[in-house]
This record gives sequence, structure tokens and C-alpha cells, in this order.
Amino acid sequence: MKLKYSIPLLFMISFFSCNDNDDPDVTPTPEPYLTNITIDSIGFVLNEYESFNITVNGNYADNISNEVEESGILLSTLVDGKIDDNTSLSVNLNTTDATFSHSYDNMDRTVTYYINTYVKGNDGVIYYGTSQKLTPSATILHDQRALTFSNLSTLTNAYDYVSVRIGADIVLIGEIPTTYGLEYSINKEFTNSSKSIEDEDLIYQNSISANAIELSVSTKYYVRIYAIYDDNEEVKSETFEVTTTIPEVGDLFPIQPDEYITDITTNILTASYLVYKIDPSSKVITLGSLLEYSTTATWTSGDQTVEIRGVTQTVQRPSVAFLKEMYTIETTNTTFTLNQLTLSYFNFLRDKFYATSEEDTSDSSKTTEYNPVTKVTRSVDKNLSSGERVSRYVKLLTY
Repeated sequence: MKLKYSIPLLFMISFFSCNDNDDPDVTPTPEPYLTNITIDSIGFVLNEYESFNITVNGNYADNISNEVEESGILLSTLVDGKIDDNTSLSVNLNTTDATFSHSYDNMDRTVTYYINTYVKGNDGVIYYGTSQKLTPSATILHDQRALTFSNLSTLTNAYDYVSVRIGADIVLIGEIPTTYGLEYSINKEFTNSSKSIEDEDLIYQNSISANAIELSVSTKYYVRIYAIYDDNEEVKSETFEVTTTIPEVGDLFPIQPDEYITDITTNILTASYLVYKIDPSSKVITLGSLLEYSTTATWTSGDQTVEIRGVTQTVQRPSVAFLKEMYTIETTNTTFTLNQLTLSYFNFLRDKFYATSEEDTSDSSKTTEYNPVTKVTRSVDKNLSSGERVSRYVKLLTY
């Protein structure tokens, strides 16, 4: 005989009977029948959310008797649980079968349970056996651990041109992996792949998400969520394909990892650059620094190595022509108008002279500076004797 119960909470099943037999010669003797109900084994199977099922197997012989009204097994949260209290769940095993198998499902792994046998005589007296504490194996979390990912999907992501955020349903049983994240590659076979690591710990939950940042614009990636246990066993999801987008003029453009995080105070994104120009024919994106930078160093041509937000980066000074274009974009593009209102740290071009990438063609000791508001150029010594040189840097990216 196989029975099964689901118990999100233990509840009471009570059995009532009335013995109208007043014959003084009838002496109920159900207690010896306890020896005919034996529990031989108890199996434990982990579920999600730290719950488990148990299956109780045993023998049940010579149980039908005039003196016994009811007999069975009893699950309780008390060592001396009774069938008529609200901490127990009993099952009547009256049957002609010689063996039984009974299951209790969704038991809380943090609760202590006890299993016992009982018989109830025709006079209503109940006799109990010796309760057993249900103790899962100390290694059950490791032995029965299981993890599956399914239904991968692309989640909303503010920087979807240089990052991806993938969600998935998850079934986690037993031991919890120590690390998880997203593996990604431009190759379907995941050769030369990279792995992101999520900061948050994996927990018992229905779904998760994982991110990859600092990706290439307009590029197809093959991704899969992974998790690693402390013994280095790795579990991976199915492969999912996602393609990064192309940004628009006025979009923030992150360069370093901390720029992908939303500012908790202002609830807006933070970055070092804004997109000023996108050339589909050459596939070049021109970025401009949000801040202006001052220096007394001697002017040099070509690439500039500067520190932006604490990170050393390679940038260029804009030409006179591009400074003019930058100013036009800032004053006419609606996205830039919004940026000036929301990005408190945005140093848009003002009525001042800015360094350019150009030398003075008539004097090699001088360089050209430009004021985009007054539209005036001037020549300045490369090696300043006083004052500072103000720059708005640009950065070119190919995609």
C-alpha cells in the first residue's frame, strides 16, 4: 500500500469512535499489536526552498482484530505527539497488505520531526510505540544538490549598446553554488570566452539575472549563465544569442565598470563620455568628455594620456572644426538639452577658449585655441608661461 500526503503545515487528523459494548467480559488488548507495525526505512528527498519529502517504509501484519479499531503511523513536531493534537499528522494503515509505503511532502528542513506507530482499541484507548527523530544525512545538501536554468531572456538594460542583462528561471535544490555569472563570447563554441561574476549571492529563488559589461557595440554574442560550487563543479544554462545595439547621439557612454551602476542618490547613470557623432559608413563613434580638464603641461600633438575619473585613458583633443560641431550639437540636440538639465556634472561648452589638436601654421611654437560661443580662434604658446590650458577631450571608437 502506498499513500502520499503534502504538508505545508502539520495539521490534525482525528479519528473518533464509540464503543457501546458494556460487556464486562470484553477486555481490549490492542497494545501487543504495536509489534506488528514496524518502520524499516525512511528515505529523504530534498525539494526547493529548503524543504524535503520523506517516504516511510515498513511491515504491517496480523493487524485486523476485533480489539483494534485503528492503527497506523504518526508524524509530529513533538517527541510525544498524539493523533488528536494539532502538531501531528496520522494515517490509518488498516489493510490486508503485509507492507506499507507512505510519503510526507514539503517538510520544512529547519523543523524537527518525529515518526511513531500507534494502535487504537475499540474502547478508544490509544497506544503509542517509541518515536524516532527524523534526521536527514549530514551531507544531504551536497549529495542531492541540483541546479537548472531555463527560459533565458533579454532583460531591460540602459546600456544595451555595450552590455547585456540576461534573466532565467531557476530550480535550486540543496547546496548553493559559491559563484555565478554570465559567460559570453562572439564564438558559438565559446572559444576565447569571458565570464562576469555577480556580486550578490545565489539564494533559493524562482529567477535570477546576470550581466556582462564593456562589450562591443552592434555585436552578436553567445551567452550562458553559469554557477560554480565550492568543489569547482560547474553548471551551465543553454546557449542564448543576443546582439548589442548602436547608441544614439546624446547617450551616455560608459568606459569603466563603475559607470554601469545607477547613482543611488540621483537615480541616474554616471559616465565619463557622451556620444556626439556616429558615422555608419566608417563605423566610428565619436565620444566627448562630460567634464573639462585644465593643465599647465606643454601642449603636444596626437594622442593624450590623461586621468579621467581616476582611470588613465588615451584620448584626443578636438579639432577646431569638431569643436564647432560639438557646440552645435549641444545647443540644438534635444537629448543634449535634457542632459544639461539632468547631468549636474556636465560641463557643456561655454564662452571660453578650449585647446584644440591644431598647431599654429604660421608659428610652430604656438597652438590654436577656439571659443565656440564667440567663434574666435587665438594662438597660444605650447609651453605656457602662465595660466592653464582648458580641454574637452574626444575619444574615437570603431564598431
